[in-house]
Amino acid sequence: MPDEEGTTRFFCKEPVLIGNILEEVLEKQGLSGKVAIYRAVGSFQDLFPEIASFCEALRFVEGTLYIRVAEPTRVLEVRGREEEIKEKFKKEGIVVDRLKIFCG
Repeated sequence: MPDEEGTTRFFCKEPVLIGNILEEVLEKQGLSGKVAIYRAVGSFQDLFPEIASFCEALRFVEGTLYIRVAEPTRVLEVRGREEEIKEKFKKEGIVVDRLKIFCG
């Protein structure tokens, strides 16, 4: 991948840590938004440890976050935290328009 001077970053004299260029590469490929979604959905248990024992985020599609709860009685508890969930995801750079909560 040539830089502004026409040289290739991957073959420079000094080694480059992949973590230092990963965000740049993801951005150029248009993947940084998707990676942010996967990170946030994957870290749902860490973001919400108080409800992690009975629910999990499954996926995020077109503004909808899909959440599965273990018991029907827990749906209302998660629904009551909807604004908190949306706000935490917003801090991660992801706008959640709505939650789809189901038992399973």
